[in-house]
This record gives sequence, C-alpha cells and structure tokens, in this order.
Amino acid sequence: MGADCIYEKMNSDGYPVSGCAMLKFESNKHNPYPSSFGNEDLNCQVMILFPGLESMEETVVTIPLICGVWHKISATVPASGLAPGNCMRLIPLGGPAVMTIASVNFVDKGLNEKALSIHEFGDENTFALKGTAFRLPSGENLVLLITGDQAALDIEVPAGLSDCPLQVDIWLKLSRDTDACHRVLQSLADLENWRFLLCTEGMKPSPRRVMNLAQVLEDAGCPDCADSVLHRGIVSYPEEALLYEAFAELAMRRGNWAEAVNRWQDVLALRGESTSDFVYRRLEEAYNKQKLFPLGTPEEESGAGEVSKYEILSFLHGHLAPELYLEIGVQAGKSLALADCEAVAVDPMPQIDLGLFENARIFPLKSDDFFKGPAVQLLEKKPDLVFIDGMHLFEYVLRDFMNVERFAAAHTLVVIDDIFPVHPAQAERRRKTRFWTGDVWKLYMALKEYRSDLFFLPINTFPTGLLLIVGLKPGNTVLSEKYNEIVKSYSVGLQPPEDILLRKGALSPTCSELQDMVEALKAARERKDDLEGVAAELRARRLENKRS
Repeated sequence: MGADCIYEKMNSDGYPVSGCAMLKFESNKHNPYPSSFGNEDLNCQVMILFPGLESMEETVVTIPLICGVWHKISATVPASGLAPGNCMRLIPLGGPAVMTIASVNFVDKGLNEKALSIHEFGDENTFALKGTAFRLPSGENLVLLITGDQAALDIEVPAGLSDCPLQVDIWLKLSRDTDACHRVLQSLADLENWRFLLCTEGMKPSPRRVMNLAQVLEDAGCPDCADSVLHRGIVSYPEEALLYEAFAELAMRRGNWAEAVNRWQDVLALRGESTSDFVYRRLEEAYNKQKLFPLGTPEEESGAGEVSKYEILSFLHGHLAPELYLEIGVQAGKSLALADCEAVAVDPMPQIDLGLFENARIFPLKSDDFFKGPAVQLLEKKPDLVFIDGMHLFEYVLRDFMNVERFAAAHTLVVIDDIFPVHPAQAERRRKTRFWTGDVWKLYMALKEYRSDLFFLPINTFPTGLLLIVGLKPGNTVLSEKYNEIVKSYSVGLQPPEDILLRKGALSPTCSELQDMVEALKAARERKDDLEGVAAELRARRLENKRS
C-alpha cells in the first residue's frame, strides 16, 4: 500500500526543533539519485513504515536523501490510521551511520494544524532503542550512532491522535562516514561507563576520555552531542580547567560567540591568576566576533542614576587635578580619554589603538601580571586617582583593589565601577545581558566587613553606580591574609540584596560629601598627610553632618 510523500531540503532559515515519530529508515549504499552534494557512497534512502491494523498491510514510504544534509520529509498517514500503542520502527540498514532527528510532528490535514508534537526525546517508554545502535548524548536532538544492520528504534504512538487525515512531518539528517563512526565506537569502548553522559548517576570516566569522546563525536558530525558530553564532564569534574577550555573552543567552532564569551570567562574564573594569555586572546576574539552582546528583557537591561559615570570621572579629574592616573580595564578608552595628566592603563585585551593617547602608557597585560612587574617602577610615584573597571568577577576586582592598595598614598582615591546592578540578571557571573556588572557588588559588602577602616562614598550614577574609596594603607595585609576565606564566603549562592539593587545609601552626585572628599584629598596631597588622616577627617565630617 502506498502513500503520498513530499521531499524538501533545509532552507537557509534553519529547521524546527524537537518532536516525535514512529518510523522506519533505511540507508542505501547504492545511490540512484546522483548529486553534487557527495559521491554515490554518501547517499541513502529513508523508509517510513506505518504498521497495519488487523488484516491490513503495513505501509512503507521510501524517500531518497542526500547524506549530511538536513531534509524535511512529509508523508500522509494511511487511511487505516494508527492504533494506540502501536510502534513505528526506525531500522537503518547498512551502517555505520549517524542519524539525527530534530523534529517530528503529526499534522491534521483537514485543519492544516499540528495534531501532535512531542518536543523532547528523553522518554524511554516512548523511544526504545534495540540492536546494534547507541543513543548519543545531545541536549538538542535525538541522535543515534548506527553500528550495524540490526539496529532498530521503536517509537510508540501516543494516544490521542484524531481520526482525521494526518500527515507526518520529519526533519532529519543522516551522515554515513565509516571512519568517523568507527572512531566514535573506539572512543566509547575506551570510556568507562560512558552512559553516565545520558544519566545523572554512575561512574565517571576520566576528563581525558571525556574530551576524546567529545572530539570524535564532533568529527563524526555531531557537535551538539560533543557539547552535551563536555557539559556532563564539567558537572562531574567542576575543577578541571581543560574541560572548560574544550567547552569554550567548541562554542567557538560552532560560531556561538556569546556562549563562547561566557565559557572563556568560566575559564578565567577557574584559573584566576594563572590564566594564560592564550585564554585572554580567545576571549577577545569571541567578543570581537559577537560585537554586541544579545539583549536581555527590558527590565534586565534597565539602568539607573542621576548622571553618567563619565560626568563624575570628569569632575574628579578636573577638581583633583591628579598628577598620575591609573586605570584597570581600558576597553574602548572612553574613560581614559578624560585624563589630561600622566596616565597608566592596564587591559589584557584593549579595544583601542594603543598609540592614540600621547599622555598614557597602555599595557596589554593581565592586571595581576602588571602589578607583579611594571607597576614596581611605574607606580613609584603614587597614583592620585585610580579607576577599576576590569574583569567583572568578584575575586578579580578584589585582587585589583588589593594590588592598588600596595601602591597607594594617603591622598589616593579609588573609584570602583559597576557596584550597583539594577536587576539580578546584570549581576550574574555568566553574562546574559548587555548591561553587565557581574558580581562586583560583593566587593562593597566584603570591604565593609573586613576593612571598616576605609571610607566609602557610593554614588548614584548611570548606569550601574560608582563606589569611591579613600584611606588605603599599603601595609595592611588583612585582605591578602584572608583572601581565600573572603572569596569562599562570597562565592557561593549569593544574590544581590535589596539594599544593593535599590541603591540604599547611595548619594547624589551633587552631595556635599563628594566635594568635601575632593577638598580633603587635595589638602592631604599638599600636606603629605599620613595614611590615617583623610579617612578619619571624612568620618568626622560625616558624623558631624548627621548630628546637625
């Protein structure tokens, strides 16, 4: 018994995702349909089999495919219908091959709308794999590695299909690369209990073998499977940096630049001070490819503040008249351009022409490396004004502050950017918004807890606030001695509290305390005050203002 069928290749707009089907497929080594997409050994046929009811023949539809290309195939369900509980069977013949099913839908032909669509392939009761085939891990599609001619996939027809005329639509791809399939098999054979990749429990293979399996899956044309394998590996080995790097490289090869940015930043978070220059170069490449980070929701992208942070920085440059300005995190150079004095700027991946600023020396280094090397000579003359806007991860900004304090004077003013996220999404360590503060907000809380001797002036600026700090002491070792304790206590499960999100205690840019701070710092520089003078004076003024 025959059935109408339609054959369609994937267009440039892509294809639907996820679904359900009851099918029988047959790969055909002999190609009756020559094509420029490949030679005759790289083409196949698909056979859709509808099981017959009592005394009825089964229905088979055979459709040619081009190997390695996404197709949509559509076939009319026979008038005899589909009995509830019956299974269609997927039987690839003449493997090895990799078969990927992205979407299967049953369409009511009378109403021209979907009658049934299953969007996940995780139900083992619906999808039963038998014979010489493995299901490969994938968070996106149903992917099967066919290892011989006895493979079968039984897919149960869920109850509830109507009696109306139905059409089944399937998006699929079949790749037949014998060598690649054999490499996948060899890798699986070399991996202890590889099925943990599809489950949440079980023994863990070594990181090396996880990466090997991911590589051969990618080589076999299953990058989504490779992605899932590496993700499961990271869940099992959360401290294994090589897995994170392989995860990031895979995102780069797939052209998923926003995800690559996050994955490289995960590497930075894990490796910390030991992060290699190579990682920064790859992060820079991902940022350059992405250009603009995808927008979050309007609420997630909201900012707040009375004036731009650049207005406050301009005010500080104009009124403090610093002799030496230090900037951590240059990016496009907008804040650096405000300095008309001698300036030193540090950024491992500056997005500017390094020769544009005649008064500035720009060091394309990690800030940790800068403070271990060039800073010893360059900051012999203490900086008057410091702006920290580097990596938006708590432990990084904490180290930047600790390093700056080693070279501070009594009159040094430190300005921290991004201290007040407006929405919790902006404060995520893994970036998901264009306005992104990361968890820099934790620095304010940590310094108030561990360094109450400092003087803080939070300012309500657009878009994500500034924190001004004075009273730094080069000889104070509290932060360095308790660094690991601080990072650990502020790194797990903390969300920005309401006081941070609502900017409670943040002062207006026109407040008298800001002017008082500037005047006190200028006087301290002229008098060459000791390290206790400025902070003590400002605290006394604040207390007096509260009393009055």
